[in-house]
Amino acid sequence: MHYCIRCGKPLRDQFQDAKRICDKCITVFPSEVLSFYSGSGSAGLKSEFRVIWKETVQTGFCRSCGSKWESRGIISACPFCGNPPVYANRKPAAGSAEAPREIIGSGSCGYDVRYTLDTEGTLTISGKGPMTDDRLFFSQQSPFIGNKSIKKAVIIQGVTSISNRAFEGCTGLTGITIPDSVTSIGTHAFKGCTGLTSVIMPGNVSIISECVFAGCTGLTDVTIKYGATSIADGAFLDCTGLTRVVIPDSVTSIGDWAFSGLKNLKDIWIPDNTKRIKQYAFDSCPGLTIHGATGSKAQKYAKSHNIPFSSQIMPPLNPNRRG
Repeated sequence: MHYCIRCGKPLRDQFQDAKRICDKCITVFPSEVLSFYSGSGSAGLKSEFRVIWKETVQTGFCRSCGSKWESRGIISACPFCGNPPVYANRKPAAGSAEAPREIIGSGSCGYDVRYTLDTEGTLTISGKGPMTDDRLFFSQQSPFIGNKSIKKAVIIQGVTSISNRAFEGCTGLTGITIPDSVTSIGTHAFKGCTGLTSVIMPGNVSIISECVFAGCTGLTDVTIKYGATSIADGAFLDCTGLTRVVIPDSVTSIGDWAFSGLKNLKDIWIPDNTKRIKQYAFDSCPGLTIHGATGSKAQKYAKSHNIPFSSQIMPPLNPNRRG
């Protein structure tokens, strides 16, 4: 009998898919895993299952969560947290760069999405699908709201969304890695993350959501990749550290207060494809110059709001153009 490393309940073998499933936690483990000793991040559960096979048994070790296991052959990812790298047949020496960090927190933050938080403040989110699911979180509240110990967030390829208010008030957060698999980021997701200095929005995220970076006063560099189609109300409200923004050609609309209160914003480039700019999009930006095409919506907006306008369509070496 094999047991779940999370809840200790028996696993159900699904032979046609070569998987073992915990019906309580809705967790799937690859059948190649023969025994599993979980790291300290699994709420103290240290279940073990073992089968004796004639094949050569490979040992594995996960740097991210500290788990180790035995398997038939080398598996490509940790069965618990899903993170690379996996070290086959060796455990990194204590104190080395490869040695695992101590996990101080872990759990689920979605139907098939998990997280670990280590002593250095790195939050790793891995799995498949959206970060939250109403079958697990009836209130839809993120477990990270206001957590000041999170310094860096790494989202692994496979996660498809970042939930509403996911990191709201995480003032210690200084960096976030968002993979191309993410297609949506919820409202207020990074609101009040005053320590965040830079962010790259993947091109698969079409909507820069409402108040997603509102109050991120430390944000000095933001890259919006081609693929975004709209910047919602208050998206970068009061991001006073921004001095320069380039909006990609794919954006067609900019909402109210999207860039309001950016007292240090000097230049913004708006493409000719942007056909809708709401009334208060650039409210309280005293030193702003809008750059765009002659006869564009950007020029008309600038004129009607007494904002200086330049016909420089795009800055040199613009990283946000298509391709």
